[in-house]
Amino acid sequence: MHVLIADPLPSEIVSAVESLGYRVTHAPDADLATAVRDADVLVVSKSRVTRRVIDAAERLNAILRAGVGVDTIDVPAASARGIAVAHCPAADVNARAEHALALTLALDRGLVRNAGQALGLRGRTLGLVGFDATAKALGAAASALGMRVLVWDPALTPALAAEAGVHRSDSIDAVFTRAEVVSLHPTDGAAAGVIASEARIGKLAQGATLINVTARGLVDLQAVKNGLEAGSLRFGQDVYDANDYGDDVPFAADAYPGLLATYRAAGKTRAAEDAVAHAVLRALEQFLVQRTMPDATNLGGDSTSRGDGARSHLVVRHSADPGVLPAVFEALREQSATIVSLGGQSFEGGQAGVVRFELAGAVAPALIEELEEISGVLGVEAR
Repeated sequence: MHVLIADPLPSEIVSAVESLGYRVTHAPDADLATAVRDADVLVVSKSRVTRRVIDAAERLNAILRAGVGVDTIDVPAASARGIAVAHCPAADVNARAEHALALTLALDRGLVRNAGQALGLRGRTLGLVGFDATAKALGAAASALGMRVLVWDPALTPALAAEAGVHRSDSIDAVFTRAEVVSLHPTDGAAAGVIASEARIGKLAQGATLINVTARGLVDLQAVKNGLEAGSLRFGQDVYDANDYGDDVPFAADAYPGLLATYRAAGKTRAAEDAVAHAVLRALEQFLVQRTMPDATNLGGDSTSRGDGARSHLVVRHSADPGVLPAVFEALREQSATIVSLGGQSFEGGQAGVVRFELAGAVAPALIEELEEISGVLGVEAR
């Protein structure tokens, strides 16, 4: 199985991926549409994965973003091809929270440009739209500084809010109305659409701060520009690269006192980069064995309960030989079997195991024959 790593990763991680049994091409400077042609898995960090790149890939099964968010990947194009798109959402949580807080402090203190007297953060309200892991870390830091934390998230119950030590908001609009600092953290990233709309930005208090270190597409940039020009808004963001600034980011070239834009710097700490690299390794290790990517963003829930087609069950008992399961999955791929769900267990002593597949459609006799011929397969049952 071929892994193309299209952006720089530490050499020890590349070597570790090779030790898993992958054939690895580490080509940060290659033309992506050419290099991806025979890759089974594509790993990127900064590189954009466009429809052109996806269409050029003849064997691609998964795209893994070595970082948080998938806004640099054409997810609809990948989904249409049945290609899983995954990322590493927990790897740089603390670094991203620290950066959001740093943007807030720098804007309050006028450290970039002379923006007048600082208001200070103690006693002010931080509004969090979404309560992902980064938002939780940011909320904890803000609470330690004496801020009140107000959160809107559809999954946040009163009990969970009390446990986290935050106040629960009934609506997004209430967060914009009541908070002096608003930070955006929807759990579904850019798929959430525009959160900081013109109407909601208009609800912010004079001099309020808006922070986005999560994804593009969450903010009405023209409304932000209007607020910056009027001096009524402070805005910190970290979702664009330096070469992205242009018509889509209308305020980028203007020196507004209330603007602080960094170039995807949130996760660029040594600890975060190490954590991302190891998350990539763990994801590739899981994919090799299970053909599933953790934290895939374009895969829905288990479809078995929807009644949308015939299902069959395949049970494979196998030895503990590490080469058995990769061979089983390869046989499934060769026979074009579609895995709906799977699960596995080890027998006492760890010398053998069993993996259970739920497949779309019937189990082909040719698949059973091929599985039974694999060295280390102890038995195959289908129904």
